[in-house]
Amino acid sequence: MSSPIAAAAAELELLVTRAARRGRIDPAELVPAYARLKPGNHPHLADPRRVDLDALVAALNSLPPGFVTAPRLSLVPRLGLFAHAPLSSPVFPAGVLEDHSLIAECRFGQVSLVSLAASLCVVVHERDKARALLADTPVNPASFGAAAFALGVDELGLLAANEATGGALAELFAGAALPEIVVHPALCPDAVKERAVAQAERRLALIAEMGLLQRPIHLWLGSPVLSDCLSPYGRDLRQLLCAWGERHPEALGEDLVPLVTPVGEDATYGLLYDFLQSDPGLVAERAAADRSVGIVRHHDDDGAAWESIDLGRIDRGAVDARLLSFPEPAPTATILRLPVEIEDDDAHGLRTLLAALGPSLRSVTVLLAGTALSGRSGEVWLPQLLVRFAGETKLSVPGAVTLAADALAGFADGGVSTGAALAVTSASLLNPAAIMELARTYGVGALSVGGAGLVAALADARWSGQLGADVSVAWALVTTAAARTGRPLLPTLAAQSGVAVARLRSLFLTGVTGPAVEPEPEPASPGRRRGSGRGVRIKA
Repeated sequence: MSSPIAAAAAELELLVTRAARRGRIDPAELVPAYARLKPGNHPHLADPRRVDLDALVAALNSLPPGFVTAPRLSLVPRLGLFAHAPLSSPVFPAGVLEDHSLIAECRFGQVSLVSLAASLCVVVHERDKARALLADTPVNPASFGAAAFALGVDELGLLAANEATGGALAELFAGAALPEIVVHPALCPDAVKERAVAQAERRLALIAEMGLLQRPIHLWLGSPVLSDCLSPYGRDLRQLLCAWGERHPEALGEDLVPLVTPVGEDATYGLLYDFLQSDPGLVAERAAADRSVGIVRHHDDDGAAWESIDLGRIDRGAVDARLLSFPEPAPTATILRLPVEIEDDDAHGLRTLLAALGPSLRSVTVLLAGTALSGRSGEVWLPQLLVRFAGETKLSVPGAVTLAADALAGFADGGVSTGAALAVTSASLLNPAAIMELARTYGVGALSVGGAGLVAALADARWSGQLGADVSVAWALVTTAAARTGRPLLPTLAAQSGVAVARLRSLFLTGVTGPAVEPEPEPASPGRRRGSGRGVRIKA
C-alpha cells in the first residue's frame, strides 16, 4: 500500500493527464492534491498567515515573462513549429503570438506538464492566500509596508521579491486575472505514443536499409560519451585541441580553466565538446571523420541525434585507452546508441524497438541521468530496484547484470554506490520526509526524472521472451551536473565514460578483470598526429 504522499503524487499526475486530454488546465483543480504533497520547496504552504515569497518567486520566474497579465498561455510540444516572437524564459522556452497571448514549449511531454502544473499550483495557492490576508489593504509598489505586514513578511523582502519577478508579484497581489491555459492535442498521451512509435519505426527502417538487422546488435540508451570512447576524432586532435583551449579559455567550461596539459581521456571529451560548439561546421566535419571508421550519426526530424556503430570498422588503435586491445567481434556486431526519450514517459518507442530487434539483440544497456541525495555529481549508482514516486510502484529487470564496482574504480570521482533509485516526474513535487522514508525502506539514494517507463519496458520484454535469457541487460545511473558550455562537468563525464568502458569491456573483452586503468597521457611534440588518414581542419 502506497503512502498518502505517493497517492497524492499519483492523483496529481492523473489530473494533469486528464487536463491534457481535455485541452485545458485549471490550476484550481490541481491545488488540493498538490497541497497534500507538501513539497519541500514550498515550506510555508500550510501557514495561513504567511505568504511563501521564496516559493512564489521561484514559481513565477519559471513561467514565461508576462504570464500574470497574459490573456492566454498555449502549451505545445515544439515551439519552433509556430510563428512567435521569442521571449527569454529559463525553464519553458516561450514566445508571444500575434494576438499578444503567450506560447510555451513542453518538450518533455508529461514531465514538462507536471513541472509547469507544480508552478501553477504555487501561484494560485499563494495568490488566494494573499487575497485573504490583504482583504482591503491596498497594494502599492511604492510603499509595501502595510501589505507586507498583512502578508506576514517584511517590507524589504517583499520589495526584493517584486523586483526579482519584474513586478509580476505586485500585479498578482493587485488582483490580476491569470491567463487561460490551453494544451495542444499533440501533448495528449495518445499523441505522444503515436509520435514515439513512428520515430522508432523510422529508425528501424533506416537500420534495415543499412543491412544491420541481420547482425548482432547491442543497444545503448543514454549518454553519447559511448561514441566518444570509440571515436578517434578527439584523440587525433588532442594536441591541437589543447592549443585551441589555451588560446580560447572563454570558450571552455569552467572545469577546464585553467587548462592543465597533458589531458586525459575525459578532459579530451570535454575539450572536444567545447571545441565543436565554437564552429557549427566542425560538427559536420567530425561526423564525416567518424563515418569513415563506421560511426554513423543520424538525426531525426525533431533534431534528436543517435548513432550506429559498426564494430568491424572502428580504429582499434584509437579507441579510449582504457579499452586496451579492443577485439573485432565475430560475427561483426553493431552498437545502436540512442538517447533516453524523456517525452516518451511510457517507453512506447523502446517497446517498438525491442519487439523488432529482439532476435538480433545481444545486450541492452540503459544509462540514466539523475541526482544523488548526497548532492555529489559524478557518482555512479548501480541500482537493482527503481521506485516510482507516484504510487510507489517497484520495478526491476529480471536477470539484469550488475556492473562490478571494481570495474569502475578510479573513474567516478563521486564514487560508486548500490541501492535503489527513485523515478520522479518533477523535482518540484518532492516531499523530503517521504524521500527519507523511501531511503530507509528501500535504500533509495538517487533520483531520476523519468526512467520508470524504460525499466518497465525491459522487464516486460524479458518476461514476454522478447529478450531472451542470453541477452545481457544492465542499467546504471550517473548523477549529473552541467558546465556553462552545456556539456556535463568532468566528474560527470568521467562517470559516464567509466560506465561505457566497463560495459564494453564486460561485453567484448572476455577474461579481462579488475579496473581499467587509464595510462598517463604523454605529451606529444607540437604538430605530431597519428597517421590515420582522416582529414581535419582546426581553428586554433
